[in-house]
Amino acid sequence: MKTVYLNTLTGSNFEVLCQEIFSQYYKSPVENMPLVNDKGRDLIIHAPDGDIFVECKHHPRSSIGRPVVQKLHSAMVTENISRGMIVTTGHFSKEAVNHISVNKLPIDLIDQDRLKEIAYGVGYMLLLSELDDKSGAMQYIPPENEEIFKDHLSSFIGSRILSYPNSISSELVIEQKKSILVPFYKVEYDVNATFSTSVGLIHTENRSDTIYLNQQDLALCSNSFSKHFPASSFKHYDPAADMTCIDKSSSEPTMNELTKNAYEYIIQKHTKNVSYVGRNNQSYTKTCTPSKKDILIKDIAHVYIPHSDVEFLLHNRKKNISLAENNTSSFFVANENFLNCEICHSKVSPGLLCNDCGAIVHVSKKKSHGLKCSFCEKTICISCAGYFRKYLFFKKPVCSSCAIERKLKTKKYKIL
Repeated sequence: MKTVYLNTLTGSNFEVLCQEIFSQYYKSPVENMPLVNDKGRDLIIHAPDGDIFVECKHHPRSSIGRPVVQKLHSAMVTENISRGMIVTTGHFSKEAVNHISVNKLPIDLIDQDRLKEIAYGVGYMLLLSELDDKSGAMQYIPPENEEIFKDHLSSFIGSRILSYPNSISSELVIEQKKSILVPFYKVEYDVNATFSTSVGLIHTENRSDTIYLNQQDLALCSNSFSKHFPASSFKHYDPAADMTCIDKSSSEPTMNELTKNAYEYIIQKHTKNVSYVGRNNQSYTKTCTPSKKDILIKDIAHVYIPHSDVEFLLHNRKKNISLAENNTSSFFVANENFLNCEICHSKVSPGLLCNDCGAIVHVSKKKSHGLKCSFCEKTICISCAGYFRKYLFFKKPVCSSCAIERKLKTKKYKIL
């Protein structure tokens, strides 16, 4: 269920919202008419049994009177359309209702309450403002218990670090995990903008997307953060759940503050410089910036994401990691310094766990600090490995156990 706060919409945003709702309700194409010269109708529903002219009025605090009805009816007569509809976020005056009744006009009046019913049936919850939201719409990801979290952390480390013969899961011991539910706002939106010059259409921006804003300062979260938390990750608030770990250090913004920032971030994200060739065959660049009327904010959800600081042992060496959980092994990691090579401190990509000393080292084609024993394939770091020469020219790595067992004369690697 998507929550739309009507007080955050402009008139053109409301038209786009009605277009979305009626296209699903009638299961038919809905055409949005130009803002200029709309000839008394904002939408046309191309229903199987005939077109319907729709006039949209976003006036939550007022009534729609008879003149609006007369204008729509005139447009219907001119275009020979037999059905009409007026949709408002407010209500209709008695004069408007009586005019339709007395003259038996084929015009349906959809007020705020009826619109909410229709919208709810196709997956939208329409609220006038955040003050109307009594539904407990908060969503969250519950922190994992230690057993499940260990499996996910093992998979996360195992996808980056090779260990043999001991597996990462057998070498991993969780010592301490501190979790806190950090508040964010998840904003789902559509953007539909076209840009033209004297040569015609040069760019179209048409997509659905999601952004996250941190409640503390309404800062925009990175794209990589957003990708880790799809809508399916969240559960709706359960009053019986243990929510004592919620971070309450920041106050909630007003809906106007939230939507103002959201619009700014969305506009910035979808602003692009587009190159085109003019009629004189000269190249030009135009900055294509969507406006608020091109954006429909479909859902704003207050979500809580668990941030965990974890201390653990890996082959008896103490490590720590800071991450945001999403109930999978694909964490968003804020601090993964333990994945730096313990010899040269470079990023391990990929890495290797020494099954002798427990060091994490990097593996690469040049200057690798991680090796495999030539006999047992144990993963070892260059500090624990020895080598022997084969055919005079080739150095072959060997672990200390295999060197002793095979009575090999070995030398130590020089650490670069």
